[in-house]
Amino acid sequence: MENQTMEDLHKAMDTHIKHHPDPKRGMKHLQQLFMAKPDVRPVTQLLPVDEMEIRHEYLQKIEKGQRAFYGNPNWEFTPSQYITLMNLPLEKLAENARLDAEALSIYLKHIGRFLAHFFQRRQPEDGFTEPAGSSIGTPLSVRKSTQQKRSYGDTGESQHKRIRSETAISEVKLPEAPAGRPQERASSVELEQKAPVLPASGPAKISLTPSATKTQPTRVYRSHKMRNLAKDYDKHRCVITGSANPQGCHIIPFTWNSTLQMLETARDVSHVISEFFSPDDLHMLVLLWSNLGSSDRDWNILDLSAQLHIWWGKGYFGLKYLGHEVDQEDPEMSRVELQFVWMPHSHFDKETKQVNLNETKGNIRSCLEHMFGGEPPCSPHCSRCITINKVQAHKVREHHTIESGYVFPVLRKTVDVQKFIAMIQIQWAAICVGSISGAAKHPELLVGDDDEDDDDNQPSLLASVDDKVKDWLELVQQSGDEESS
Repeated sequence: MENQTMEDLHKAMDTHIKHHPDPKRGMKHLQQLFMAKPDVRPVTQLLPVDEMEIRHEYLQKIEKGQRAFYGNPNWEFTPSQYITLMNLPLEKLAENARLDAEALSIYLKHIGRFLAHFFQRRQPEDGFTEPAGSSIGTPLSVRKSTQQKRSYGDTGESQHKRIRSETAISEVKLPEAPAGRPQERASSVELEQKAPVLPASGPAKISLTPSATKTQPTRVYRSHKMRNLAKDYDKHRCVITGSANPQGCHIIPFTWNSTLQMLETARDVSHVISEFFSPDDLHMLVLLWSNLGSSDRDWNILDLSAQLHIWWGKGYFGLKYLGHEVDQEDPEMSRVELQFVWMPHSHFDKETKQVNLNETKGNIRSCLEHMFGGEPPCSPHCSRCITINKVQAHKVREHHTIESGYVFPVLRKTVDVQKFIAMIQIQWAAICVGSISGAAKHPELLVGDDDEDDDDNQPSLLASVDDKVKDWLELVQQSGDEESS
C-alpha cells in the first residue's frame, strides 16, 4: 500500500510538471511545497465530549432550576447557552449549577446579547427570540406584563444592512467647516482625553446642540495611527498566509465601543464576559468599556488577508493563544505564539433554536463533523460538505494548505502584550461558542462593519442623517474652541 501511494504521488508530480506552462517554475513550486515545514500541532478538543455524563448532570440541574424560576416546565437552553456552559471548566460549571436560579438567569439571558455585540448582529435584549405563543424566557412574576424589546443598537432602519455604494452618503450635504480650518475627523486616540467616563448605569442623554457636543463626543472613528503600528509589527503582510496588502482587523470589533450606545451595551454584557468568556488576566477587561474607542489600539489589531478577514468575522476559524516570551534581540517586543484553528459548520439551523438535553447528549459529536478548511466527511450532495469545500487558505510562498493547528508567531510591544493576549483569549472563547452554536452562522450586521473603508477621515457610510448632523456640529464646535484658544 505504501509503495502504491508513493507511485501515485510520483505520477501526480510528473503530471504537474509536464502540464505546467513553465516546467522549471512548476518544479520550483513542488520543491517549495515539500521543503516547507509548517508548525502544525494537535488541537485540543473544541467540546469536552469525554466528560459528557457529568457535565449533562450539571446542565440538567441548571435546567430544572430555570424551569422552576420561570414557571415553565418546557424551558430549554438555547444553543449558545448550552455550548457556553458545556465549554466551561468543570469546576466552573459545577459552581454555576449551585448558583441561585434567578442570578444565573441574568447571565444566561445575556449570553446571546454578548455574542450579538461581538459578531455585530442585531439581537433581542434578552439574548434569544421567544417562539410564538411561548412564555420561555419570561419570569412568572412579570409574564402578564407587556414588554417592549428595544432595538439593539438601532439608530436607523438601514443601519443594520451591509450597504456599500457611492451614493450611500450623497443624499445629505453638510455645511462646510469654518473658514481656515480643515474638515478633520477625530479618531479614538485623539478623543481619548475628551471622551466621557460613563456611570455604571449607562451614558447620559446627549442633545444635538453644540454646547452638548463640546465636552461629550458621541462617537469615534478608527485610528490610522494604531492600524499602521500593527502593520509595522506584522511587516505589512497577513500573519497567516504571508500575503501582501493585509487589512488591519480588530480582534474585538471596533464597533464594540465606538458610540455611546455601543459602549453602554459593552458595559451591560461585562458581567457575562467575566463569568463565561474571561481572559486569564481579568484586569484587562476594563479596556473594553472604560470609554469611547478604548479598545481601538494596536494591541487589538491583527493583519489578515481580505478573505481571512471576512471568514474570521463569520466565525470560520479562531485564533488560540499558546504562549509568549520576550524577544531576545529586542526586549521591547514580545513574541506571541498563536494557533490557527478551523471551526465547525454548525448543525444548528438557527441560533434561537432550543436544545433538548436528552437528544443532544447522544448527538454532541455531530457538532464537530463538518469542519471548515477540512475534507468533506459526507457526500457531494451534503449541503454542509458543499459549503466547507469552498473554504481553504494557503501560504503564498510555500503553497501548502493552512491546516487546523497551524502555529505562527506575532510580535507585539512587551508593555502591551498582556492586553493583546486578553483580546485573543476573549475572541477565542466567543468564536468557539458562536461557531458551534450557530450564533456566528447568520450574522446580521449591527452598526457599521469592521473593515478598511471606514477610517479616521471618512464618516461611516451607514451613518444616519441625525448622526451626520451631529458630526458636523461637533466639528464646528471643535473648530471654534481651537480658534478661541
